Amino acid sequence: MFLSYEQDTRFVASDLALDKVEREISEVRWPDRIAQWASENGFEPAEELPRGHCCRVWADLERVLRVPEFGEELESGYHAAWALADSLGPKIDAGDPETGAILMERIRPGFKLAETEAGDDEVWGTISQIVRRLPDGAERLLPLQDFFQTNHPLLQELVQTSPAPRFLHGDLHPENLIWCERRGDWVVIDPKGLWGDPHFEPVAFLRNPLGQLGQGPQLMARIQTRLQRIGADTGLDPGRIAAWGYLDQVAECDEGSPLAQVYRQLMSLRGAGTF
Repeated sequence: MFLSYEQDTRFVASDLALDKVEREISEVRWPDRIAQWASENGFEPAEELPRGHCCRVWADLERVLRVPEFGEELESGYHAAWALADSLGPKIDAGDPETGAILMERIRPGFKLAETEAGDDEVWGTISQIVRRLPDGAERLLPLQDFFQTNHPLLQELVQTSPAPRFLHGDLHPENLIWCERRGDWVVIDPKGLWGDPHFEPVAFLRNPLGQLGQGPQLMARIQTRLQRIGADTGLDPGRIAAWGYLDQVAECDEGSPLAQVYRQLMSLRGAGTF
């Protein structure tokens, strides 16, 4: 069974597993080649998994088909997934560079870091180990400055003063780390595939778990503690990480968010030499 194209924004299951089930999508019209390509690679999905920020995901018992709909994951994320496949990422059986579709192993048995009771220190400890193992290559990655679709002066300042660029996953947080029992190791999924300032990498950790970081003084204290831990662990400048965090909120059109306000305060403290 695979979803076959029927109308402008509608896909209908073509076999009994999803018989007469219709799925509305408004963001994109998928190429007909996706179904054909999956079939050619022997993939018959049994279920649709929860969608990502800009992709849809199907699975059978052993493999996962991930199809990006828009954004950097169509290109740089595709190439980054291949770069990680030999070490930190899922093994890839096949990929379609025209659509960014990837057919890869399903991590089972396994669980996400977000599903554990790990506290901030343990979560960052896991993420920091992953960061140290990321590859060095920059082939076909998206420059960090191009990832941000803004002319914000802070972006220009950070780009002009950037330390040596490196491979960036770009979205390292507990939902994107899966423990693989078979490997005895964490597997990294959903890379954005960026190339730039290493101070950007902790930003996804800082904003997660979404909606559960507290408000006001509680949020400020938690972010400040996280930044100090990251700085002590990596030697990175906490104020510079906060600046990238602020831009991350601006990019999400959320410049007035509680987290953006915390980052502004921390940048002011940094400018005054008190952070």
